[in-house]
Amino acid sequence: MELEGILRELEFSTGRFPRDALEAAIAQREAVTPHLLRFIEHARENAEHLDGRAEGEPCFMGHIYAMYLLAQFRERAAYPLIVRFFSLPGEISLDMTGDMVTEDLPNILASVACGDTAPIKEMVENPALNEWVRSAAVRAFLSLVAGGEMSREEAVAYYAELFRGKLERQHSAAWNSLATCACDLVADELREEIDKAFDDHLVESFFINREDVEGDMARDKERVREHLKRQHYRLIESTIQEMQWWDCFRRDRASTWKGKATASPLPRVDLGGAADKAASLWGEEPVSPVRAEQKPGRNDPCPCGSGKKYKRCCGGKAKREA
Repeated sequence: MELEGILRELEFSTGRFPRDALEAAIAQREAVTPHLLRFIEHARENAEHLDGRAEGEPCFMGHIYAMYLLAQFRERAAYPLIVRFFSLPGEISLDMTGDMVTEDLPNILASVACGDTAPIKEMVENPALNEWVRSAAVRAFLSLVAGGEMSREEAVAYYAELFRGKLERQHSAAWNSLATCACDLVADELREEIDKAFDDHLVESFFINREDVEGDMARDKERVREHLKRQHYRLIESTIQEMQWWDCFRRDRASTWKGKATASPLPRVDLGGAADKAASLWGEEPVSPVRAEQKPGRNDPCPCGSGKKYKRCCGGKAKREA
């Protein structure tokens, strides 16, 4: 596929997965990279127009493909562009990327950081940023640990700084992530700080409570990286593997997989919700949707098949959207 054809396929959402264009983009990495960088710049510079596009206008999606591809390429030049995009005011960046913020932004940031964590730390510590973007930046340190780019001890040391004053002591999604991330790292050296966060009502018990802390602190520190990988923390290795299961690429959006109803289309950005990845990859038949009385408990496995607890997966999304 020629470069022009690749860019045409990736620029707007068509409702189908552009596998051929993505494979061609990966094969022509050097030629396509400058254009992918421009996709991200275009999205940031024209955010208000793209976010408020008129009914019937095509949905720009080039920045989404670009972020995943450039993360796969470990393209350092994408790092400041991605940071600036997610520094847009309010919920514009969320509206333009959807579940990507809660699902894969930590992994994308870790993949383009190339060892430089300063911009991620600036995102975490900037109270002007959207709380869910800051939350993703907090979690990016788990992706760095899982990917072997940072030691557990380095991540714990930074979280200690956040607990001790670098994160303003006001309840937010960033505090929920800080507490859960510290527990994911089995940071028993921060137990006093975690307890103080609960005492000061900085952490929402839906996401983690004191009983959860006890259980997490009993895990083996030597197996932290294995635990993180099971929790979906990793560097981006394959754009196709990451994106091909998205609901927006399914013909029947009313279908469900493994008992989980797919999310309705996000406002203004035609990205899918959390259809089960394995079912999409292996072509399993749809099953009956979950009924209200079947709603999982906060510590039950999430019915989307991610392997995470409900509270740290789709339950967390539901709280964000409430």
